[in-house]
Amino acid sequence: MGPVARPPLDPRLVRALRELARRGETAAEIRRLSAPTAERLGLSRPSYSTVLRVVCAERRRVEHDRRRASPLDSLIRGQVPTPYELEQFFTARLDH
Repeated sequence: MGPVARPPLDPRLVRALRELARRGETAAEIRRLSAPTAERLGLSRPSYSTVLRVVCAERRRVEHDRRRASPLDSLIRGQVPTPYELEQFFTARLDH
């Protein structure tokens, strides 16, 4: 028997889960805190495994963004920032 397909998550609920993950809440607490949002959106409360998957992905993304080279890193090294560094820097700021 193959893997079971999961229904897609509502983007509004994913956004709420990501915001809670950035605040540093545990996955269990995020699941509890997401219940009113899910209810307001007319959705069922997400399972713990779903919340954990979103939380882990968001925390990996945040860590990756933190480690990504920035224009400041280049300036500290006495180099001119690359166009890629500038683009990534400003795109990351616009996404938040």
